[in-house]
Amino acid sequence: MTRSRHLCRPALASAATAALALGLAVPAHADTLLADGDALTDGTDVALGTIACDQSIPFSTLLSAVRQGALGTAPVYADGTTVSFDASVLSWPAGMTVDFPTAWPELTLPPDWTARPDGTRSDSAEFQMALRSTVNGPGETTIRWWAGGTSATPGEAPVVLNAETRVTWETAGCRDADTAPTAPGTPSISARVTGGSLTLSWSPSTDAEGDPLTYTVETRDRDDLEWKTVITGLTSTTLTLAAPEEGTRSYRVTAVEAGTAAPVLSSVPSAPSATVVVDRGAPNAPSYTTSRSPEYTAPDGTSWWRDSVGVVFASAGDPALPDGSAGSGVTSVTGSATVAAAGPFRLTGVARDAALNKNHTIVSGAVDGAAPTVALDCPAEAVAGSAASGTWTASDEAGGSGVAGASSGSLSLATDAVGARTATLAAGAASDRVGHATSSASCSYRVVYPFAGFFRSVDTDRVNVARAGRDVALSFSLGGDRGLGVLDGAPTFTVTGGALAGEAIDQSGKLPGAGLTYDAASGQYTYLWKTDRAWAGKSGTVAVRLADGTVHTAVFSFTK
Repeated sequence: MTRSRHLCRPALASAATAALALGLAVPAHADTLLADGDALTDGTDVALGTIACDQSIPFSTLLSAVRQGALGTAPVYADGTTVSFDASVLSWPAGMTVDFPTAWPELTLPPDWTARPDGTRSDSAEFQMALRSTVNGPGETTIRWWAGGTSATPGEAPVVLNAETRVTWETAGCRDADTAPTAPGTPSISARVTGGSLTLSWSPSTDAEGDPLTYTVETRDRDDLEWKTVITGLTSTTLTLAAPEEGTRSYRVTAVEAGTAAPVLSSVPSAPSATVVVDRGAPNAPSYTTSRSPEYTAPDGTSWWRDSVGVVFASAGDPALPDGSAGSGVTSVTGSATVAAAGPFRLTGVARDAALNKNHTIVSGAVDGAAPTVALDCPAEAVAGSAASGTWTASDEAGGSGVAGASSGSLSLATDAVGARTATLAAGAASDRVGHATSSASCSYRVVYPFAGFFRSVDTDRVNVARAGRDVALSFSLGGDRGLGVLDGAPTFTVTGGALAGEAIDQSGKLPGAGLTYDAASGQYTYLWKTDRAWAGKSGTVAVRLADGTVHTAVFSFTK
């Protein structure tokens, strides 16, 4: 948009004594307004150089006040006043527009402005604008700025100063009115009779403005009254039609301007080409047979064969031409093929007649050449005497026919003895949809005691405080009497640091005999752990290793 704003018109007369620090005559003792025309250096001119037609070109002007004058004798801004700005475009060359900012900045002067020495320059207010031109050649305009603020002399009208910015430019790239291109030459044809492709060529059109051109090709046969589009947007002056429609037909070409603004201009059509007779009657699609019926047909219709399948194509004849005469006859058909590669397949059988017209049949299906795989997953541990099981999962190869029936199940695990065990799933647990069966699978697991403990005030979730050198009863349960061979050596203690705060354990009362004992009444094992006096003031971890391979620990801190 263009904007022209005017500020405080009645005050302009009193501002006549104000001067500009822009190379104009400067009355003595008056504040002035400084315009920095290019937002970089002091001056009044903005030179935009060469600009593109109808393109918005941004530029800036900085406005600032300059302290100069004596109070009571010339216009001087008041201390701390807010200076407001306005502007007018003094000349409007043809095709020029100027966009001013929607929000106009203001400038606040220092609170001691009147005490500042002459020549003091205030902060700047930046005005960002844009100029657009739609007429080629040099251009020039002048913007007049108005700056108004409270006068330092009580009772005086507002101080209004002005300055001017000269803007120059050179516009290029504007164009005159557009004209349509000339008609293309009459198309020539590569043959008068063809059973295959056809090539058209023509002399190019010209455009007075030099606009890029594309071509539209149209056709009609002897029964048509209207022309039908064959192709648009063609940049070449030749066109090869791989499969022109049957019939006795002619072609014409129209030139169209490309890449120009609306309306798009087109030439008149060329004269029609000579007629060409096109015989493109394709033979019937060939038939086919397979070496056997598929082992499986999927819900989506895909036929699946196990390992391989043979396909044989045969002629299905050649239909009559549109005029009722016999076709040229089938001369060749794609030979037989055997598909042995696993995965989906797609075979194309092609029949060709004597005029080199062709038709095809597509045979698709899939071959599954591998058995599904099975994985047996066992838990890392199973409790002795419990009912435990592993799970198996079968899957077919990527792109296979898929697993027929159950693709997962369970296998009971032996838990009659502790230690490492291996479970085996027999072959044939699952099969795919074409009849391949799975092989065997195995997994390893460990049978462990149902450990519970420790008891007798020893806690695995806190620091247990005991007196060094005194015996500590480590009591635990294994779900019954498993005999006295349940330990894998004596408990061990590892010192990890100094004494820790914790809860004292009960070391009073009668303790069982040395080593490992079992109490049938409580169903608990007790190991009488003999501690070392040297552990006083230290802490660490006691580890009890069982014959099933598991380790159970508790943290202790020892006192004297």
